[in-house]
Amino acid sequence: MIRNYVVTPCIDYKLVKEICLDPDILHRLSDDFFDIETYKPENDGAWLRCDRNNTCVGIVRMTVISPLDLRIHINIPKKHRTSCLHIGRAFIDFVEQRKGNYVKLSTCVGEQYTTVIRFAEKIGFTNDGLDRMSYKRDGKIYDSIIMSYIFK
Repeated sequence: MIRNYVVTPCIDYKLVKEICLDPDILHRLSDDFFDIETYKPENDGAWLRCDRNNTCVGIVRMTVISPLDLRIHINIPKKHRTSCLHIGRAFIDFVEQRKGNYVKLSTCVGEQYTTVIRFAEKIGFTNDGLDRMSYKRDGKIYDSIIMSYIFK
């Protein structure tokens, strides 16, 4: 637990959907093929939530990539981003303490989201390379930066 940030599994899919569909977050996690009308977070991996003072300050989606790799996507509402480093580390610490056979976390960040790339680097992710032409936003095709956090 970092600075009173408590991470727990999240099955409150109404909360997840509310956070994910916030326009500021939705723009970062969706592409031209995302259908807001049919999106069901309960069908989109496992979710964690981070609370501080009984308020949800962020959520994480986790999906299994391989027996060694968990893919995560951290979503922090804008009003809580001043604490994003604490929130990000709280999520990583929670997963690392329960990692089992997993050796790393991975994430992909759109190349144009430089603040998100810097955030990931500050919480311990490293740049593993480029996933070329990986998603389409507003009719334009973009590359993603592949990043990973290796458990100690």
